Amino acid sequence: MKAQLAQLNSKFGGGYPKVHELQTQLSRMDGAISTEISNVGKRLEAEYQSAAKTEALLRSQFNEQKDKAYQLNEHAVQYAVLKHDVENGRDCMTRCS
Repeated sequence: MKAQLAQLNSKFGGGYPKVHELQTQLSRMDGAISTEISNVGKRLEAEYQSAAKTEALLRSQFNEQKDKAYQLNEHAVQYAVLKHDVENGRDCMTRCS
C-alpha cells in the first residue's frame, strides 16, 4: 500500500483523490496495527504475570515439601538412634542378668 501510495503521489501529486484515499487507508491501517501491537503486549504481560505467580506458588509449595522431607529425615535419624539405644539396653540387660 505504501509503494502504491508513493507511486500515485509521484505520478499525480497529493491532491489526487486516490492518493488521499490511500493515505486515509494507510493511516487507519497504521492505527489498527498499533492497537493490535498494544493489545498483544498487554496479553503477553498478563500471561507473564500469571506464569510468575504460578511459579512463585509452585516454588513455595516445593520448599514446604522439601522442609517436610528434611524433618522426616531428622525424625528417622532420631528414631534409629533411639531404637539402637533400646536394643543396646536390652542386650545389656540380657548379658548383665
